Amino acid sequence: MSDLLFQILDRELPTVPKNVVEIIKILQEPHSADIQEITAAVKKSRVLTKTILDMLNTGYFGIVRRIDSLETAVLMIGMDSLRYIILGVIIKMMFNKREAVRSVSQEAFLRHCIGTAIAAQELCQISKEYESCDLYKLLIYGMVHDIGILALDYCMPFTLNRIHNLAKEERIPILRAEAKIFGKLTHDVVGHWVCERWHLPQDIAQVVRYHHSPRLTEDFQPEVVLLYIADMISTSYYDSLLENEFDYKVDQKMLELLGLTEMDVEAVRNSLPARVDKALRAVNFNALDQANFD
Repeated sequence: MSDLLFQILDRELPTVPKNVVEIIKILQEPHSADIQEITAAVKKSRVLTKTILDMLNTGYFGIVRRIDSLETAVLMIGMDSLRYIILGVIIKMMFNKREAVRSVSQEAFLRHCIGTAIAAQELCQISKEYESCDLYKLLIYGMVHDIGILALDYCMPFTLNRIHNLAKEERIPILRAEAKIFGKLTHDVVGHWVCERWHLPQDIAQVVRYHHSPRLTEDFQPEVVLLYIADMISTSYYDSLLENEFDYKVDQKMLELLGLTEMDVEAVRNSLPARVDKALRAVNFNALDQANFD
């Protein structure tokens, strides 16, 4: 199955445009590139530039002054934060939705990704990692952590539809349904393959690969653990939208690593639906699925 799966992904996965390859390469080593080089590379795509500025100007990011250029964005939020916004927008735009089968509830999946991002931000702010919190980075981690599901939805929509039907029929979590069909090649493994294929930064690749198994990584561990806990919280919310009810238990050791408690998790879980609703009112995240690189 593994050979066939990767053959299909290799054939169907979108090809990264040359100008976007250039941007990703520059963003891989942000400290060795100057601001002019990065902004010049992004500006080669008018749609990408407009999409980034539109997102930053929604008010969702807490920026009080209107941003009319990438240079202004750097001054307002910093180059490292802008780097993650650019990468997140690129990844979402790569998966422009194709007309096939509606294999996943797009609304529910979007809510899960936003929910994971928001939960990660909230958890970080109350954890012992607070001083090193980069809320922009966590936003993008949350939005792209399930890139493997996006890849399966884009390349193998009928198979993903089968996985969701199996989960519903047997009342099992999506990850377990994936394992029944793909074996060890669940969406976290597929997502990591996509990250390697597109030469995405290693911190993003690590979060994508280990957000279900944080004990297996030592690199970027606080971020991976944060996304693991946030994903568990948001998966409960996601499953409730799909009328599936599972009791997901967060690994106690992972909570201890960040100085968090079950009460913290429950507080974030309870506030999440309202926070996601607010985010969706502020930002048209679906616009990223309709945008094309020019």
